[in-house]
Amino acid sequence: MIQKYGHDEGIQYLVDLDKNIEVYTKSGSGPSKNVGTGECVIGIGFLHDGITQILDNGYTNIQLVIPSSGTSFEIGATAIFKGAAHPNAAKLWIEFALSPDCVNIAKDNGSYQFLVLDNAEQPPQAAEFGLDPENVMEYDFEDATNNIKTYIEEVMTALADAGANTEDTSRFQTE
Repeated sequence: MIQKYGHDEGIQYLVDLDKNIEVYTKSGSGPSKNVGTGECVIGIGFLHDGITQILDNGYTNIQLVIPSSGTSFEIGATAIFKGAAHPNAAKLWIEFALSPDCVNIAKDNGSYQFLVLDNAEQPPQAAEFGLDPENVMEYDFEDATNNIKTYIEEVMTALADAGANTEDTSRFQTE
């Protein structure tokens, strides 16, 4: 929100939104699961997780709402840890993980994200629910990397200043 609306407006947006947030989960799929089970009426989360809850878990009470102004996004990653016990096996895994053969089986296993590999087949389920890989906001990964800790501290301070109990670990499940 800071990147989308600017620093001060983005923080104020999050403070205003907080009045409607029961719990902040550390789980990306948590919000759609909570809506599916009826624990929440609205969940803010990854759209592909909502598709999983609808198609694979049968939660027909979920409806996806996609902002016309674009959504944020993430790029999933894979890596080899320095000092890996079996670096050659790890290299083979990375080679497979980044191949169309691997990513094309994701949609058959409850993973409906848009794919960044040009030669991979996009999951048709994502498009059927209105996900559009072009409908994303401009995201400055360097800014996020360099400032995430500061932004979180500033938002938490603003929330506390607005009266939120930011020490409530049952509500702020971020650790």
